[in-house]
Amino acid sequence: MRHKPPTLEGSLWRVNVPATMYYGTYTTVVRHHAGETARDQALQDYNRARARDGVSPVPELPALTTWHEITDHNAEINASGR
Repeated sequence: MRHKPPTLEGSLWRVNVPATMYYGTYTTVVRHHAGETARDQALQDYNRARARDGVSPVPELPALTTWHEITDHNAEINASGR
């Protein structure tokens, strides 16, 4: 478990965002690559989910967001529906 965004290019990550006062827990799967960091992808996914629920976007992921590297890509992708 990590509390800092990953930097290893090509790696796949499950991001768990904790509940905040205005939004519940959120989980997404992202891949770090040169064109866009995993952190940027996770923040965009999180803000899209917030927008769908009528909640304003945030400039950064909440504190205590955790990053879990996925080593079994097929199992995780199938579980996340991506």
